[in-house]
Amino acid sequence: MSPSRRPPDPEAFWAFAVAAWDRADVRDLLLHWQERHGVDVIFLLFACWLPHALAPAHWTALESGSTDWNAAVTRRVRALRRRVRAIDWPQGYRAILGMELASERIEATWLARAASPPERAPRDPDLDQRLGRLFGQLPPAERTAFIAAIRALFY
Repeated sequence: MSPSRRPPDPEAFWAFAVAAWDRADVRDLLLHWQERHGVDVIFLLFACWLPHALAPAHWTALESGSTDWNAAVTRRVRALRRRVRAIDWPQGYRAILGMELASERIEATWLARAASPPERAPRDPDLDQRLGRLFGQLPPAERTAFIAAIRALFY
């Protein structure tokens, strides 16, 4: 399989997601969107990272799988982490935070494996168009600032 036809690499995507999260302005917007707009942070970062186009039906299937995983696992673990924080139990909090990160990493791996390899050589995605289509509920000015931060970090 030629390099341009390889399926997306889950480890490369996870490294991208961690690097994006480590940037304070990106993290602040992601947390804001997660709380205010119900955005699945891992799915949004995947949409930024994937270097090739997918059919709308494929994006819908990926989003549906991510939504299902979040509802069944990640949001429940996150809610538990928040409850444990309130009882001032640092060891328990760190353990549950690790579970939450593991849940997100499982989702990231699934997304990368479920995305098909490109039909032609990858090209830089039009992030504004892609995010506008997948996350139309996000305020355009915030989306523009986020895209600028992602591009400054990775492109």
